Amino acid sequence: MSAKLADALLVPSDLRDRLTSLVYVNGGKKDPVGRMEWAFDLHQEAEEPYVKWYRAAASGKLDGDTFALRLKSAVAQNIITQAEADLVAEYDKARFEAILTDDFPAEYFASSQAGVSHENVVEIDRQVA
Repeated sequence: MSAKLADALLVPSDLRDRLTSLVYVNGGKKDPVGRMEWAFDLHQEAEEPYVKWYRAAASGKLDGDTFALRLKSAVAQNIITQAEADLVAEYDKARFEAILTDDFPAEYFASSQAGVSHENVVEIDRQVA
């Protein structure tokens, strides 16, 4: 049952829309929830070319040691188009940014001992970004 529920939330659906309709998203890509939504939306669009690229990379068909070089190799071998490669690159960036949603500066964890407030840590994080 839990797996079915999780699967239903990983694709656009009425259930997902009802659960997220009251979630406050402020600031788009700069907002933690906004980053998650940005990655979710791009995932829906980029899934097919990303899977083609990933399968080629996993099977050793692509040249290069970096993500960017492997994308170029996939385009050169006509595995994906340049437009698809651009979409995959944008999705990968959004995916990484979504992972960083829970990335906090060290000051955040020291806040209870050092008297640093959450607001101060948020301000420090804004200055770093």
